[in-house]
Amino acid sequence: MLDMYENLQQSDSDIRRDLYGFYGVLGAEFDEEGRATGVYNPKPSYTALQCLATVMAEGVEREADQIQFCVFRNVYWGSTDLDENSPMGDKLTTYTLRRKAGDRMYIYYLASPLIGFTYDGSTSLMLPEPMEHPAVLDLANGAIYAIDNDHITMHDGKQVLLRVMLRDYPLAIIDLDNTSLVIN
Repeated sequence: MLDMYENLQQSDSDIRRDLYGFYGVLGAEFDEEGRATGVYNPKPSYTALQCLATVMAEGVEREADQIQFCVFRNVYWGSTDLDENSPMGDKLTTYTLRRKAGDRMYIYYLASPLIGFTYDGSTSLMLPEPMEHPAVLDLANGAIYAIDNDHITMHDGKQVLLRVMLRDYPLAIIDLDNTSLVIN
């Protein structure tokens, strides 16, 4: 949960900010001299854990992966998406989950090392069944981004979401009209 390094010794006089690991979901506050004050606040990992716990709260079952990576060149964007032949193309990871309430979500992300790498881009994804109002659920912070009609097309009878956000952490495609998640 948090790094309470100052409790490992009788005195905290030699324990400074640079000795902390910073791996928990609660982060320590430090005074102007770099000493821990004993106050802890939620870090971004706290919000991510909260979001994942909410999504998984009623239970989910993993289904055979059904979402497909697509490469499209279109005039609107002027370039192709990340493709499977590029150095990063084989790193796209996908999961199909069905919640106990019956709604399906497609988890996807660009696999990367945990430290020293971030990715902020887009990709196109082909869904096995069309969604009325597809959206991206950011599993790191709970934000929901509706996908507008300019970024939805059909290809070979399947719905394709064009240039949806892609990160190095899990995102989910959900249908705003068919979700059991409570959305504010």
